[in-house]
Amino acid sequence: GFEITRKQIILEEPIKSLGIFTVKVRLLSGIESSVKVWVTGLHDEVSTAEIDEELAAAEASDAAFRE
Repeated sequence: GFEITRKQIILEEPIKSLGIFTVKVRLLSGIESSVKVWVTGLHDEVSTAEIDEELAAAEASDAAFRE
């Protein structure tokens, strides 16, 4: 894993609402990646099924990219 600093996060505009967002992260000079960020309320419960679906889709996309 990587430790990400605030300076590495690339936002087109501030996130001001709840939801799932794709955010770009600068890993190294000239190398960027996209990550999904879940923004929830303090006491909101995120559906485990929703997270599992998102993770499965991300893993499938990653596997296809590596082939």
